[in-house]
Amino acid sequence: MAEGILRHMLEEQDLQDKVYVDSAGTSTYHLGELADYRTRKVLTNKGITLTHEARQIQAEDFETFDYILAADKSNIENILKVRPSTQEAKEVILIRQFDPSNTGEEVPDPYHGNMGHFEEVYSMLEDTLEAFLSYLKEKHKL
Repeated sequence: MAEGILRHMLEEQDLQDKVYVDSAGTSTYHLGELADYRTRKVLTNKGITLTHEARQIQAEDFETFDYILAADKSNIENILKVRPSTQEAKEVILIRQFDPSNTGEEVPDPYHGNMGHFEEVYSMLEDTLEAFLSYLKEKHKL
């Protein structure tokens, strides 16, 4: 969901050629599959199309990306397991650290919930990613 929201924000601000966004999971569940139908429904209702197929994070991602964002502390632990020792200086960040209204919470996994849970996560990610994009624009003069 976060990938779709951020890509949409970048397109709205004509920054899609300046920031490369991708998403990867920390487990092998759903590899090669589209996002959960409820995620796609919430995004579609917001005018966002998500065609990304699930993949697992790889050591090469630490070379490709400047920012590795995680939804929760469990994801951080799993991401750090694949981080090459040559990339120890590259920080793995809890995504909600960018949300100015957050008090250190994680992004909850709505998978076992209902559509309302997916809507809540969308709102949470929208606020968080707006703050993250503002951070990127300021730090990298986009």
